[in-house]
Amino acid sequence: LGWLCGMAGGFGLGTSRAAMGSVPRFKYPKQVWSPAGGWWPNPRHWRRNTALVAFAMFCILVPAGVWSEQNTVRTPPSGKVPWRPNMLTREEVFALHDARMAQEAERAAAAAEE
Repeated sequence: LGWLCGMAGGFGLGTSRAAMGSVPRFKYPKQVWSPAGGWWPNPRHWRRNTALVAFAMFCILVPAGVWSEQNTVRTPPSGKVPWRPNMLTREEVFALHDARMAQEAERAAAAAEE
């Protein structure tokens, strides 16, 4: 219960290493394997390995996302589903925005003439 009180803010018991559940390093069995790294994991070259995995994920996921966007087929909404702006493709959104901006410019020009 002492470690629980230490983690929860102490309840007046203090927050020493022992209260937080920390102990000095001790000898542990080397033959025990753990996917999490076991006791006090500090793998060799972990920064390089992390950067390599991040780069590999970027090289795989970005082309996959681009291919997915290019090959997405959006079906027209049926009468059951109300229309929403997120049903448009990227190009349709830009075209719609340009058309609205042109309409606003025409209205501003007409208002300036009057």
